Amino acid sequence: PALIEKARNPIPTSNPKLKIYAGLDPAFEGKDSTVLVRRQGNIILSKHKLAKGNTLENTEWVKTVFAEFPWNEIIIDATGPGGGVADLIEQWGGNSKQFETTKWTASRAARNKIKWTNARTESWGRMKEWLQNGGQLNQDSCWDELSNINFKYTNKEQIALESKSTMGKSPDDADAL
Repeated sequence: PALIEKARNPIPTSNPKLKIYAGLDPAFEGKDSTVLVRRQGNIILSKHKLAKGNTLENTEWVKTVFAEFPWNEIIIDATGPGGGVADLIEQWGGNSKQFETTKWTASRAARNKIKWTNARTESWGRMKEWLQNGGQLNQDSCWDELSNINFKYTNKEQIALESKSTMGKSPDDADAL
């Protein structure tokens, strides 16, 4: 939590030469929300939330957000039903050459297979490194999600995050970051 508190009291400095990234965590049912977070370097530019929607509703909502708050690249959680949203956004953004799309899947192999159990765990580790290197959060209470997830070491001495099924509620905002 000390790392998160430090990141909540930033001295904003932006660099307009850096790419603007958007992270999208689509949601379809239950307590989850679709969340899109825009970031440039170490600064969160904006966060957008949709209660929930189907594939087309999520996609149209993303187009609406992009019209007012553009980005250079979007990283989409394409796990499960998010794959349809990722395909449609990739097609729309690629055809118009407005931005790049990266489809990300939580269960795929980590780049560093020695340290991390999967891509989800590795991305949370990279988020921690981003915070340690000056990543800046605003005062929004949603970032409390960053400290509500537990990890453990496997018998292979890899780092693993607790599963979303044991968490009760998905950390939508943090997943989008």
